[in-house]
Amino acid sequence: MSRKDGVVLLLSIKPKFASKIYDGSKNIELRRVRPARDVGRVLIYETAPIKRVTGWFTLRWIRSLSPSRAWAKYRKHLGVSRKTFRAYYQACHTAVLFAVLRVRRLGSAIRLCSLPGAMRPPQSYKYLERKLAKAIR
Repeated sequence: MSRKDGVVLLLSIKPKFASKIYDGSKNIELRRVRPARDVGRVLIYETAPIKRVTGWFTLRWIRSLSPSRAWAKYRKHLGVSRKTFRAYYQACHTAVLFAVLRVRRLGSAIRLCSLPGAMRPPQSYKYLERKLAKAIR
């Protein structure tokens, strides 16, 4: 499956990190768990106090590395301090990195309750049906 045909994820991201993705100062999003499916696009759900889907990005790649290697190789792209990075990956053996290729902010943010199926915000991420993802875009 090519990246273009990949699955769409709804990803919960804190507003301060979403802002950094939108302004280009953070072009790698950090996770602890790698998605099991091939991902092509990520919808950004900003957590409280925003609580809305505010945009999306396409992926360049997803990589799994040790946290120490991830920090050494990509620290300038992560948008977090070393202290924050270490706290996030405390007791983790693997860091999962989502490299942002293109990012777009929606003209109007969307509440999840206004979407078909009235879904709940994902704890980390949620796979979306393509029809739903297209409706949001």
